[in-house]
Amino acid sequence: MRDVNADMISIIYGSLLGNGHAERRSGGKATRICFYQESSNEEYLLYLHSLIANLGYCNTTIPKISTKLKKNGKIRKVIRFTT
Repeated sequence: MRDVNADMISIIYGSLLGNGHAERRSGGKATRICFYQESSNEEYLLYLHSLIANLGYCNTTIPKISTKLKKNGKIRKVIRFTT
């Protein structure tokens, strides 16, 4: 059986190499990981969210697709959640 922390570290590394990023929380006492994908990758991100939520590292509320306006005026559909 794999260590839960090793699984989470692998998920974080993979996400930071992709579209994820880390951000300092207010007060500077902790850091959270933001998982972010285009809506075309919704199924993958929802799987990732389910896995991380079951490990206890994020809220179990299912993330929703939102829209973002790009600089060129195009609208992007994105899905994100944080630890």
